[in-house]
Amino acid sequence: MRIKELIMKYDPGIKITLLLFHFIGFCFWISALEANSINIIAIVLTIGSGILLVIRELIKDGINWFLVTEGILTIVKIALLLTAFLLGLQHYFVLITIMLLGILSAHLPKQIKNKKIL
Repeated sequence: MRIKELIMKYDPGIKITLLLFHFIGFCFWISALEANSINIIAIVLTIGSGILLVIRELIKDGINWFLVTEGILTIVKIALLLTAFLLGLQHYFVLITIMLLGILSAHLPKQIKNKKIL
């Protein structure tokens, strides 16, 4: 069985598992900020599961995923994270903005989420 067929077959379980790890990592990342510390495991868990979620979407929908609303919002989130990292910003505002973009992209109506923008 090809990888795409496997992912499609087990997609609901794969997606919910990756989202769970993504959420747990993000919660610990925010908690570490509150304690004025850095939790590398939380950061790696959040970014790693995020990368796997993007790979999952690319396997399912192909490169066109980057041209639809959901893909573009994901690119914006990645750009914000990268900018915050490069500037050494560890503020709630950056992570909360990224979280709100994630919530927005996850809960948009399907016709808007999959609308081709570029």
